[in-house]
Formats: sequence, C-alpha cells, structure tokens
Amino acid sequence: IYVLCVAYILGLLLTGLSHQWDSIFPGLLTVGMLGMMGVGAIASFLMPRLWRMGPRAGVWLMAGVVGMMAGLYLQVRSPTYDALMQSVPPEQQPIFPMMVDVQGYIGDSPRLTRSQRVRFTLHVTDIQDDGFAVSFPSDRLKPITQTLYVTVPLLQGTGLYPGEAIALHGRLYRPESASTPGAFDFQRYLAQQGIFIGLSGDVVQVGTHIPDLQLQHPTSWHLHQRFVQCFGKRFWQMRQRIVRSFVQGLQSPAGPLLSGMVLGRKAVDMPYEISDQFIQAGLAHILAASGFHVSLLLGVILAIGGSLSPRQRLILGSLTLGGYLCLTGLQPSVCRAALMGLAVLLATVSDRTIRPVGALLTIVTVLLCVTPQWIWDLGFQLSVLATLGLMISVPWIVKRLSWMPPLIATLIAVPIAATFWTLPILLRTMGTILPYSPLLNMMMSIPITLISVVGMVTGAIALLLPPLGTVLAGFLYWPIQGLMAMVLWTNQLPGQSIALGTISVGQLLLIYGLYGAIAWTGTPSFPLHHQRVGQVNVSYQSLRRFMALAVAMVVVIPIAYAHYQTVQITVFAIPSSQAPMMVVQHRGQVGIINNGSEDDVIYTLLPFLRHEGINRIHWAIASHAADLQTSGWQRLAQSVPISHHYTLSPTAAPDRNLVSLTSSTLPIGSRASLTLLSTAPTLLELTLDDYVWLMIADTLPESKLAQQDGPIIPASYVGHQDSSDDDGASDAVMPLATTSEISLGAPLNASLGTSLETSPGLVQTLPPSHIWCWSSVQNYASIHQLTEQQQPQEAIVTTVLPNTDALRSILDTLPVPLYVVNRDYAIQWQPRQGFSTTPDQRYDISDF
Repeated sequence: IYVLCVAYILGLLLTGLSHQWDSIFPGLLTVGMLGMMGVGAIASFLMPRLWRMGPRAGVWLMAGVVGMMAGLYLQVRSPTYDALMQSVPPEQQPIFPMMVDVQGYIGDSPRLTRSQRVRFTLHVTDIQDDGFAVSFPSDRLKPITQTLYVTVPLLQGTGLYPGEAIALHGRLYRPESASTPGAFDFQRYLAQQGIFIGLSGDVVQVGTHIPDLQLQHPTSWHLHQRFVQCFGKRFWQMRQRIVRSFVQGLQSPAGPLLSGMVLGRKAVDMPYEISDQFIQAGLAHILAASGFHVSLLLGVILAIGGSLSPRQRLILGSLTLGGYLCLTGLQPSVCRAALMGLAVLLATVSDRTIRPVGALLTIVTVLLCVTPQWIWDLGFQLSVLATLGLMISVPWIVKRLSWMPPLIATLIAVPIAATFWTLPILLRTMGTILPYSPLLNMMMSIPITLISVVGMVTGAIALLLPPLGTVLAGFLYWPIQGLMAMVLWTNQLPGQSIALGTISVGQLLLIYGLYGAIAWTGTPSFPLHHQRVGQVNVSYQSLRRFMALAVAMVVVIPIAYAHYQTVQITVFAIPSSQAPMMVVQHRGQVGIINNGSEDDVIYTLLPFLRHEGINRIHWAIASHAADLQTSGWQRLAQSVPISHHYTLSPTAAPDRNLVSLTSSTLPIGSRASLTLLSTAPTLLELTLDDYVWLMIADTLPESKLAQQDGPIIPASYVGHQDSSDDDGASDAVMPLATTSEISLGAPLNASLGTSLETSPGLVQTLPPSHIWCWSSVQNYASIHQLTEQQQPQEAIVTTVLPNTDALRSILDTLPVPLYVVNRDYAIQWQPRQGFSTTPDQRYDISDF
C-alpha cells in the first residue's frame, strides 16, 4: 500500500510538468500521466528482479495506473479560468473590470494586507451589475464568481467574522499573474483555491442577506456554508478572546507574536514587520501552526491526563486536537499534524506501535484524496517534508552523536534534519539559503518550546478567565523580548541570507530521489545491502557516500555554471520611471541601469535577483547623484551590496568618494563595456561579447505631454527623496561624463526633452548595433526611417506615447521585430536564445 501511496503523490506532483507542454490529448493525458505509466511499466519489469523481497510486478504496474489517475483526478478537481470559458462565445464573456453589487457570506477570517486593507474570501449567493442581475449564458460561468477574493477599507472590515452575511459594492477584476521571473504569481495562487476573480469595494450592509438570485452550487458547497455560518463566529470569538488577553498582557508586538506562536500567523493578524523578521531568520515554523504545535499540545494533554483511563485520555486528546484544528482555521499543515497526533494518541492508549513513515504516507494520501489541490500548498509541502526528515534522519544523527548527552544530541539533530529535507523545496520556491538558521534553532529550541507551552496553557485559561490569562501572559514579556532581540541580531549578521537561484523541477525530483535512496540503503530490505560487484566489495555505506556526493553535485554544479557563464539582459517596465530598469548579467558580473521606487525594488527587482542567485551588484548607474538617496536605491543597497555607483551627471558631493573617469567608456567585465555616445539625446552603447545594444533615453517636455491623446504609460513619477543615511557598504559615486547634465529615466514632467529623430546628423555617426532600446516612442514615422537606415536586428520599446491601439498597430509594422515591455511584461535576452517574454519563462508555483 505504501508503494501506491507514493505513486499517487508522485502522480499529483508530475502534473506540474504539463504546464510547459500542455496536454498530449487536451483534457485527458498530460506528460506527467504518461510518464507515470512508463515508470510503472519499467518498474514492473526491473524491480522484482532487483528487489526480490519487495512488491510483485502487478503492484508496480498498478502504481503506474494510480499515478496516472491521480493526475487526471487533480485536473478534474482543479478547473482553470480558460477551461471554464472555452464553451462561452467571446461576445458573451465578461469584460473586466466591472462594477457590481454582491451578496454572500465570509468564508475565512478577515486579515490585514500590507496596504492596510482587510481581505477575506466571499462565497457569493447573489451578484448584480448596475442594479440588474448578471445573466450567465452557460452553467460553466457560475464557478467563476462562486468565490471571490475581497478587499475592503480597514474601518469597514474591522469586526467582520467568518460566516457573516454581507453585501458589497465594488469592482470585479482578474488577478494579475507574475510579470517578472521570480515574482509572486497571485493569479495562480488564488486559482489553486478555486478563486478566479477579485473584488475591491466597500461594505454596503452587514448582517442582512436577501438572495434575489441564487446560484446553483453542489451539495458540498452547501455543507461548507452551513458549517461556516454555524461555527465560524464562535471560533472567531474564541480566537479574539485569546488574542485580546495576550495583547493586554504583553502589548504590541509581543502580544500578536505570542498569538502567532500559539495559533499560527494565518489565524491572527500579526504585524508584517515581525513575521518578516522571523521568516528571514529561519524561524517561520514557529509561526505556522503545524506538527511542532500539535506535538507540544499532545504532550501537555498526555501529561495532564496521565491518571485517566486510556479511553478518557483518547476522548480528551481527540477533543483537544479537534478544538485546536478549528481554532487555527483548518489549515492543510494543521490537518496533517492533527491526524498524525490522533494516530499517535490511538497507538499510545492502545499500547501499540505504529510505523511512522507508513502512517505519514497514509495520512498525506487520504488528505490529498479529499483535497488534491493541497499538493501545491507550500506550507503543506514543508510540513510533510520536515516531518519525514525528522522520522528518517534524526535517529541516524543522534546515533552519530552518541558521545553527547541525549537532550543536546536531539537539539542538534532536529534542526539539521529539518533543514536538509526542506532545503530543496525552498531552493525551488525561494532560491535562497539561511546559513545561520540551524544554529539559531538549536540555541532557541528550549526557549521557544517553553514560550509555546506556557502560551498554550495561558490561552486555554484566557478562554475561561480572560483577566487571569492577561496576568499570566505578562510573565512571558521578557522571554519574548529576548527572542525578538535574538532574531533581530541574527538578521543583521553578514551572509545571513545567500541567494543561490531557483533550481529546476528535474533537480528537485532528482535530489529527493537520492534522499529516498540514501534512506533506503540503511534498511535490511535494500537489495544491495552488502554485495560484491566484480572485484569490488560494495556496501551500503559506500553507496550512501556516493549518493550524498551526487546530491551536492546536482545543486552546486548547475549553480556555479550558471553564475559564471550566464550572459543575459532583462528589461523591466517600472511605473515610477519613463526609462526601463535593466539588469545586465555577464559571466559573474552584474549591473543595473536605472532604478524605480521602493515598491519596484521590493516586488520586482529583489525577487528577480533571488531567482537568479545574485548576491552582489558590481556596478549600478543612476541619472543623478541625488537619485541614489531615493527610497528605491536605499532599499536596494540595504538588501544587496553594490560595489560601485555611477552617475550620468557631474556631482560635487563632499561626503562621497568621487572618482573622475578619464574616458566615457566604462569597462564592466571581460569583453563587456558601456559607452556614452551622446548627452543630447542620451545615447548609451552596451557591448556584451559580440553583441551591441543602443539605448536611447528620450524625454518629453511637460507641454508636449499635455497635447498627447489617449492614456500615457507609465503614470507620473512617484519616487520621493529619502533622507536616510548610507549604510557605508558601497559609497563610491563616479560621474561617467562631465558634459552637460543628462537624464536616464527622468520623470515625465521634465522641463526639457530631446529625441534622436531631431538629430539627423547624429544618426549618420552611430555605430552599427544589433538591438535598439527606446525608453519611449514619440514620432512613429521617423522610427521606420531610423530602423531602415541602421537596420538593427531587433528593437525594444518601454512606453508608447500615446497608448492607442492605432499607434501600436503602426509599431507592429516595423521592419524589425519589436517588443513593448509594458505589453510583453519583462523581456529577457540571451545571445543564443534571443528574446523571450516572461509569461513564457516566469516562475510557476505549480512547478513546486
């Protein structure tokens, strides 16, 4: 049965491969399904001969069928927006955004967003457009608005609870997908929860529900509705009573932190500054209700009920686990941990033993049969892998540390095992490692356990006597302050977070396959436990060493090769600047041309740098020295060291170490340079190996902008000055030119503007170039003439002024291929592959 469980889980995971090649037979077989059938057929032939004590050929063949059916089952249970809209004629499909009136009930606990709005899911029972009921021409449209992701203003969302009936008025929209490599794919994240549409609006009425138009939903939906409406408010009130007692006794942020350590950060509103600090330090698991919390809770219950009969202990433990599960909000990781806790409780009271790995596989399979979409939940993945690592690796590590006291050996073994088993999935999703995380977990293991246990007991008391719970919570003030101080100090250490870059799905599967093989070699059932191969005496220890070396090579070699061999330019369109932001990678050297606002850095640039494994920027170019004091540049310098700053304008900053360049050509690596060709207009020539880029930074006067017809992209400049001091990591600012002041990425309200088409003499002197990159397009007729004269191979435009379909169609008739960044998202270029747009290369969360 364990082979079938593994096959089912692997079949669900392999559906991620279908996103690259789609279905072989649309709606039926995917690449992953066919792969599982092939693996099952090969295993049915080979495994009985290699593993004579293992399952027979029929079991392996059945495992392949189970894996294939798992992929088909996940497809059926996870419809996509495009699949639901296939049967609807284009003229009848909804056009977003649209203003609507919606009625429904709240499906989960409302929480704050980073922009200080309240978000929750809404199960819709009535939806109207401008006072008229929305007509659905096909039943396939109904699931699209069955559940909405809703955000409302803070004051209107305060006090809302799960199960409460509510009426809203607002704007329906389709969530955005990831626009840059490494960015968060919000659209796919919601789609995994069965949500395809968002609503941004205002609360009109609360507590009254008049469903004028009832949508037809399956029976399971009605059961969920009744459960949430009956018990949602009660459990929400219980959570609020616990949180209120903690906050009154500890104040903020210690009170919300203790609430997160007891109930999980998804069940309470924790300040993002605190949760981000713990995640950055590698202590996210103490804020995610999972096996750690359930094991502590179960230990407390067994200790308290030691004098009770086995049946009474079973009832007490089951009620406690069920209550905690409801308090935390039925999160996937908590469901897994609660079922594991129940299995341990049953084994304890019945005086039996269980096979931990087998129990884990069985429980995970049961949960994924009920809700197969949980296979893509990152918290669920980390919870399962960490638990599996503790079961397999902790006894082996403790045995190797037998010369230590057992308690100390266990404290060392637990974080090491959990780190190694979760590291591959974190590299796939985050692309970073935290070197100090295992050591910090070892040092803080006992304090965290004591705080969590006392917090759970205090929370239970607060449910009955809130004043007493407040008093008891106050005794944890200094331990929690010490924990926060330790986390803050760890995050300030050099090298605390190292970006290695994301690994591929193939690397991920290979690493975990080697992990499983290493664990299997130590068991008596391993077919080559001790065998001679030719004249070489092969033992499982030597195989383990070889496979451990293979794991390291699978990770290190591709990362090192990519770091020193990548030649790539990525162009981003940023709302805060007319000119693009460019990241230049050339054989280990990384540079940035132009930067945006702090939000652009946080949500666009930093995720991309982590995705590419970039830990240092060797050179960065800004328009003016004052730009380096803006929040965007300051935020970037705090996160990634910058070796050298350069500006395109003269500066006389007495507090900076200025180095004047004798030439306008800047060497940026072997066979790579940046040359300033002109200041009016701004022309930069970027040479990478044998390829030449010509970058044209044009600006428009404010008077001309006012005369443009149609909307202008991007919006007006929103960057602001930040008076914060430099951290001193890299403070060399060097003027690249000493001529008249020029602007690379000047704001749209610039008072002067120049363009290449107004300098015909300059055009004749331009050197040949392969790729042209404009910051904006103003004179469309001259663009044809310029491209015909210079004959670049390809061209990039960041913004189109004005942004009308007619003028865009003119650009599409250029004699060279054209890419518009704000239409094609970010654009990447490599010498061999050429150009690609990020919808084809962006990180897909369904690939783990």
